[in-house]
Amino acid sequence: MRHVGGAAVRAIEFKNVSFRYEDVPEPVLAAAKATVQKAYQDYKNGGYDSGADLDNWRVEYVSEDWYRAYPNGTLIAYNLNYEYHAQKPANVTLAGGAYVDEDGWLMPDYPYCHYLFFTETDGQYTFLEEWMLNDGGPGSKVFDAEMQRWAVELGLSSVADTAPEELLHQLYDGMGGQFLTQLSTMSETDRQTVCQKLDVILQEGTAEQQSLYLDAVQTMAWCSHSFDGAQREAYDYFLEHSARSSQAAYRAQAVMDALTGGGAVQMRLEPADGAATIPLAFPTAAVLSGRRAFPAAFTGPRPRTAIPPAAASPCKARTDAAPLPRGRIPLSCAARNRGKPHG
Repeated sequence: MRHVGGAAVRAIEFKNVSFRYEDVPEPVLAAAKATVQKAYQDYKNGGYDSGADLDNWRVEYVSEDWYRAYPNGTLIAYNLNYEYHAQKPANVTLAGGAYVDEDGWLMPDYPYCHYLFFTETDGQYTFLEEWMLNDGGPGSKVFDAEMQRWAVELGLSSVADTAPEELLHQLYDGMGGQFLTQLSTMSETDRQTVCQKLDVILQEGTAEQQSLYLDAVQTMAWCSHSFDGAQREAYDYFLEHSARSSQAAYRAQAVMDALTGGGAVQMRLEPADGAATIPLAFPTAAVLSGRRAFPAAFTGPRPRTAIPPAAASPCKARTDAAPLPRGRIPLSCAARNRGKPHG
């Protein structure tokens, strides 16, 4: 039987960094202590204490926050909050979500935004990693999609068990190469399954889902020059098995090739309502799609717009071609930056 928790669990005694907890599996408690102790040492060694004279640390909160049972095991996320003790709290520099209380206990970055991930199989807990997520955490679609991807990677689940919507979020969040890296390691059967399920989005998905899909494909085209051999092979496979993906990628790649080749690209923008067109100075998602709705206030002729080569770069194109939803931080970015001190 796996542990069934969920109740908030707080440290009761902190003197000399000793702890007493209730209803927390020992492997979780051990991982929480080790994680906080390492973060505390890294924080001090990195010079982030700003003369606050830190002398102690504590696990302030740990609680099971999310779990999902897969065919071959369970993936569990424990919410974690911790604090350091400052002998000179007046010297603490607060930034982001950091706080310090009247007793000198401070949280150096974002409270209740750290998560400890475990697998549980036949009552055995295995600690995976610690992440800091100040957005896109448990309860969000992108979180569920990332957990499904991870479950497949860990052997807890399979691609066949992954919903088309989850694959869409994996594609969108990993469009810079992570999605292709995963695809490159799959069997031929799993690759076909991924492409078939994503085709469901193209055929039956909402307008928003189809927009996310094509934005991701266009961005992969812009970034394709930086793919390694395995990613390039997976990219070519992906395009070969989706005609619309191939068309979108070819259009985006043609723009990039012309811009980086020292030439100029002539584009005609046709607003969706047919009212007007305006010149563009930068390659944006509108350039890639060739259509954009403009306010009725924009009126006049429809010029052919020349885009100078210096106006674009792969990084700029990445930002413009597929802007992230307001306030969202990709899980992949959070994972790449986990363990770094904040504050």
